[in-house]
Amino acid sequence: RFDQVVFTGIYAEEHLAIAYRAKDYPEKPPVPAVFRYDPVAVENDSISDFYLTGLSQGATSDKIHRLPGITAAMQALAAGEVMAVMAPRSQIDPLLSDGIKVHEPPFVGLARSKWPLSIALSFQHRPLGYEVDDIIGAAIADGRIPAIFQAHGVTFHPPER
Repeated sequence: RFDQVVFTGIYAEEHLAIAYRAKDYPEKPPVPAVFRYDPVAVENDSISDFYLTGLSQGATSDKIHRLPGITAAMQALAAGEVMAVMAPRSQIDPLLSDGIKVHEPPFVGLARSKWPLSIALSFQHRPLGYEVDDIIGAAIADGRIPAIFQAHGVTFHPPER
């Protein structure tokens, strides 16, 4: 609706991650290459889906279980229907259960596996953006924003500001 939008108020950094059952990978956590052999769940039409579909010219495509959301994917992991789930960490963390671990391996060939989270507003409200950015910076510094993440069971990755 707006032809000029400003992104400001960076409040955290999102990371792509893999959740897995520890008993399935006792020696080391899985990396995307193992999904040529092991079943993995992703949210349908997500960055994880597109990345794994294109990995090794589609060699993983028959092992990808595309589900309507991360909750369903994590349920499939807990039930043993898949061996891992690939998704943004903030979606995985609150759904972790006993025996499920999470890690952030390198995602070879993916331009960005981490990205900033911020707010957006119309360019015409730029002065408001400066004020909001200052408030968010203070909330990070005094621990209010990390506390919100903690209250929801999500790992807080501080942003580069």
